[in-house]
Parts: sequence; C-alpha cells; structure tokens
Amino acid sequence: MIPAANGEKRGVIYTFYSFKGGVGRSMALANVAALLAKWGYSVLVVDWDVEAPGIERFFTRDNPGIQNLRANTPGVVDLVQAKSDGAPFPWRDCLIDVKIGSNSSRLSLLTAGRSGEDYTSRLHALNFPELFDKHELGSYIEELRNEWAAEYNFVLVDSRTGVTDHWRDMHGPLGRCSCAAIYDNRVEHRGRAGDSRASQEGAGTFSAGPQEALCSAGAGQG
Repeated sequence: MIPAANGEKRGVIYTFYSFKGGVGRSMALANVAALLAKWGYSVLVVDWDVEAPGIERFFTRDNPGIQNLRANTPGVVDLVQAKSDGAPFPWRDCLIDVKIGSNSSRLSLLTAGRSGEDYTSRLHALNFPELFDKHELGSYIEELRNEWAAEYNFVLVDSRTGVTDHWRDMHGPLGRCSCAAIYDNRVEHRGRAGDSRASQEGAGTFSAGPQEALCSAGAGQG
C-alpha cells in the first residue's frame, strides 16, 4: 500500500486495458489477482468491461458456482443504474468471495452486473453522457475508487476495449496505473498510442491526478 495525503496507507488501483479484444487482458488480470491473493494481499477484481463481461469464468475451477452467483448478485451496471435512479446502495452488497486454492488471502469480485436475458437491455438503457453531466457519475466513480483503495491492497479493473464517447471519463477516475495488453500488430500499437494520450488527459481532470505508470505486456504477434 502507498501513503495517502492524510498519512494513511492506501491500496493501489491498476486498470487493465487493451485497444482490441482477444489479446489476453482479462486472463492476465485474473492470473495477477490469483498470485497476489496467494502472496497474502487483499485483492478486489472489478469487471468494468460491461459490454463483454465474464471475468468470473477464469475462477470457475475453485469456484464452480460462481456464474450462478453472478446471476443473482448486482454489479457495476446495477450500481450505475441505482445511482442514476437516485437510490444508490452499498457496493459491498455486490461482492462475490473468490476462493483461490487452499491458502490465499481475501479476493473479492465485483462483476459487471447480474447476468440474464435483460442484462443487455439494462446496459443499453444507461445514458452515460447524461449520467456524467447530470448525475455526477464521475464523482461517484471517484468515491468508489477511494473506498476500494482504503479497503484493499490491490484493486484490479478490467477495462473496456477501444475508445468510446465516455471512455476517457471512465478511465481517468478509475486507475492510478494502467497495464496495457498489446497484441503485436500495427492496429493495436496505433490505437494504444492514442489511448495512452487520452487516458492521461482524462486522468488529469480528476483530483486524484494523472496516471503514475504505464506497464505494457506483449500478448502475441500478428
């Protein structure tokens, strides 16, 4: 953990990002989370890839019922929806405890949201530009981040791919550090270069300050 402005120690938040899908970003995050938990750290995994969720699948070996738990447990989409409705509820009510082997520390999972036939319609019903402009979603995300960092040694966020209208606003308040999973081709490199600049610009608009590091992990060649 790192010292905060008030002298208290806080956890570190890493946002795992890739310009394209299918480069191993979520798998890398799951492996890092498992290792950190085995090493005795408390870890929170947040599935912010709301349009292609499912990071819980990487933990099914030790947690065979985890997908059923996701179906009945609220997550990111539900938290955002509740915020937009003016009836926010505690994020701790969304956590799923994840078991990693026989000897590990605390590993919690905050999924993208309750799975089911209505997941896509609930996601598409969210008007993110309006949520940022009229419902202070940016401040709400920053509050979540601060609470997560106060309770966990590490917070690992599985980010969305590509660039969307609200991607920079999401990415800025979420991560102090960004880990980029890069597939070795021209499209990925060009996209990631632009995303890095946008990410730094977005982070600079929030009180937490800009990113502290950018760690790139090659995931293949193409």
